[in-house]
This record gives sequence, structure tokens and C-alpha cells, in this order.
Amino acid sequence: MSMGERILQFFQLAAIAIVLISCYQIVHPFIPAILFAMVVCISTWPLYLRLRRALWEKPALASLLMILLLIMLVIIPSALLAVNLADNVTATFDIIKVSLERGPIKPPAWL
Repeated sequence: MSMGERILQFFQLAAIAIVLISCYQIVHPFIPAILFAMVVCISTWPLYLRLRRALWEKPALASLLMILLLIMLVIIPSALLAVNLADNVTATFDIIKVSLERGPIKPPAWL
């Protein structure tokens, strides 16, 4: 193998490494969501198969029902949590405001 072929091979490997690193950097923020989707898919697959059998072997209808069930199981509790947190933000802000107005906490007497 000549020196020119080795240099060409090195640049090809470097280009592949750059592409792989770039792909990883693009996908990296989405890895937790992808893993969560995998867990949900694997854990609900038996339920999907039961629904499909119960709905006369119609995969489109079973898929639609599964999507609606998963939306109810994920989106609705998340929305309720967001509303609850939003209600408590003002109370937390008021507590922080009062404690800042009082000034710093006095040290214990033994200090």
C-alpha cells in the first residue's frame, strides 16, 4: 500500500468519524425520549395484541385505541401536574418574598 493510498484511507476514516460524531450530537438530546418510547412500546405490546384480537383483527382500530389510551395515561396526568404546580407557584413566591423581607436568619445563641 502506497503512501497516497494510506493518506486517502486516513481521510476517509476521518470523514466517517466526523459524520458519526455529528450524528451523535444531533441525536443526543432526544435519547431519553427515544428510550422512554421504547419502554412504552415494549410494555404495551401485549395489550395491543389483545385489543387487536378483540377488535376483529383490525390493526388500525387497535392502534387508534392504543394511542388514545396512552394519551390519557401520559398527557392528562402531566396537564394536571402542570396546573397544580402553576397554582402553587404564587404561594411559593409569597413565602420567599416574606422570608427575604425579614432579612437574614439570626445565628443560634451558642455561636
